[in-house]
Amino acid sequence: MIPGKEIYQTKDKLGPIYVFDDGIRRYLAFDPTLKQSCVHKQRHSELLYEYCQAMALALVFTPELKRCFIGGLGGGSMAHFLLEHYPDTLVTALEYRSKVVKVAREFFYLPSHPQLDIREQDLKSYLGDKEKHSFDVMQLDLYTAEGMHEQQKNVKLYKRCFKKLSKDGVLVINLASQDPASCSKVRKELELISGQACYSAKFTGGNFILYAFKGKKPTLNTGEVNRKITELSAKTNINFGKIADQLK
Repeated sequence: MIPGKEIYQTKDKLGPIYVFDDGIRRYLAFDPTLKQSCVHKQRHSELLYEYCQAMALALVFTPELKRCFIGGLGGGSMAHFLLEHYPDTLVTALEYRSKVVKVAREFFYLPSHPQLDIREQDLKSYLGDKEKHSFDVMQLDLYTAEGMHEQQKNVKLYKRCFKKLSKDGVLVINLASQDPASCSKVRKELELISGQACYSAKFTGGNFILYAFKGKKPTLNTGEVNRKITELSAKTNINFGKIADQLK
């Protein structure tokens, strides 16, 4: 169950959208029993879920972070995190449902910000656009009330994602561990595309996080990676070293 009480409900052609409030946090849901996103009412940039922290870990694996892509805006927790801790980074956030964007602004404190570009379209159509810029990190977290979005299971789209990455770019994906066939299929495709093994980690709640690299796969527990993990941990009060230790 979702903590707190329902404070808002709307719907679009894809179904209902709920907002719950427990006094400390706001929750976005597409089903009244399943949380999709969560934002702390006072500390908007705090990543409250371990799997979100794991997706943010990808930020330390690229030499620089000029542009970041968020596939699945939800309540905007990752957008808040990036705007707070990477203020010079240009953030493109994809959200197919315009009412979700509206709810994120009205109930989850998402600002209009010059560094944040929200696109109201699906992944397939976005990847078909002919924009020339690339991303240093692409994060895919596309879910519906029924579970992982079909486009996130579509391995044909991952070649297009890699084309959108910078030369040392990182693709990080939140897959459903309850769907091992899709996890295995996506992993094999990404390893075929990149020509090297991925990192992965499984977290409570059914999240299987997969990291794929366009450039050389970074080695864990090396000086540069450890330095960046320590710096990110210090400024966010999140133990990213603990997350990194779970990667395989």
